[in-house]
Amino acid sequence: MWREILVGLDNSLHSLWGMEVAIALARAFDARVTGCHVYAVKLHDSRFKAMEYTLPERYLRDGELERQREVHNLLIEKGMQIISDSYIDVARRRCEEFQVPFRGLSLEGKNYRRLVEEGNGGDYDLVVLGSHGMGAVEDSLIGSVAARCARMMRKDLLIVKEERPIRKGTPLLVCIDGSPYSYGALSTGMELARKFDLHLHAVAVYDPYFHYVAFNSISRVLSEEGARVFRFREQEELHRTIIDDGLARIYGSYLAISKEMAKERDIPIETHLLAGKAYQEILGFLKRIDPCLIIAGRFGSHGDDGLDIGGTTENLLLKGGTSILVSMRRVFPCEGLIREETMRWTDGAERLLRKAPPFARGMARGAIENYARKKGHTVVTRSVMEEAIRVLMPGHLEKLLGNDD
Repeated sequence: MWREILVGLDNSLHSLWGMEVAIALARAFDARVTGCHVYAVKLHDSRFKAMEYTLPERYLRDGELERQREVHNLLIEKGMQIISDSYIDVARRRCEEFQVPFRGLSLEGKNYRRLVEEGNGGDYDLVVLGSHGMGAVEDSLIGSVAARCARMMRKDLLIVKEERPIRKGTPLLVCIDGSPYSYGALSTGMELARKFDLHLHAVAVYDPYFHYVAFNSISRVLSEEGARVFRFREQEELHRTIIDDGLARIYGSYLAISKEMAKERDIPIETHLLAGKAYQEILGFLKRIDPCLIIAGRFGSHGDDGLDIGGTTENLLLKGGTSILVSMRRVFPCEGLIREETMRWTDGAERLLRKAPPFARGMARGAIENYARKKGHTVVTRSVMEEAIRVLMPGHLEKLLGNDD
């Protein structure tokens, strides 16, 4: 699954934890680790220049100040490289203990920017970072480097938040919302569960309460005439009686698909359907099962081309205390499995399908359901079926209708 792993190094506590996790993953997947430290010579140079006026008087002479500048530049450039090499040597020795192939890499520049450039531009499958660096403080949710990389990295990104190994028998949680990224996260979770013998859990959360909030808001501003045009009361009742159950069925179907995907690989899985705000419910659920890792897709079902990271994933990254893998992997479950869980037919459409020759019904059903799904339908009505036949099988509709009752 992963063959090249990039790890950010700065000798902070979280960085050292990240290195340990990277070694465990490298051993499991026969991967190579690249330990990378970014140092900022130009930043320190500009800082020194900005503070020159604060030097004691004996240094503020033309010849002496020039000499101090030369000495400082030499010490900073050489010293930064020595420090960087020292950080990398610690990681190298640790990898050698476990016979994990290792490469050291020192880069100069802005830390998050160089890490993103290297991660996105290199042949890495996975980037591992500690959630905090040397500047960590008690109330910090996440360090600035980790937060910026989380928004800009386009490789699988593991943010390590705690000193906790991926140990046999511990739970692993995958977030499911029906998007290809969530099924990609599930596929990664299944491979980790197999390699480390973990207890795999999948959770899906639907939010029935948003519609109540929206309707209450609308009711306060909608005029009487607007309410009649909008048929407000009728719409409100429709949501109360249909939407809640419908959302539960939709997200339940995503978990059913997840179960089938795991079953195909003979991997045990527990699924959990929750109601509420997605990230809040997932954070609460973490306390129940205490997983060693969360896996969430970078984008969810509402993602678009301009998005840097999905809202639920970002909230879990910021507010959760558990290490999180932000997955870039996309997986599309087989069409038959999606149709089985999410597609229904009306009686009229079924009657029309039965008029086709028995040997052709299975193929026709699959083609019509694919057509309906691409059009955004989850129910095949007679009109949808007729439209599909006209497009996909010209000339056949008249034959079927000619035998109509």
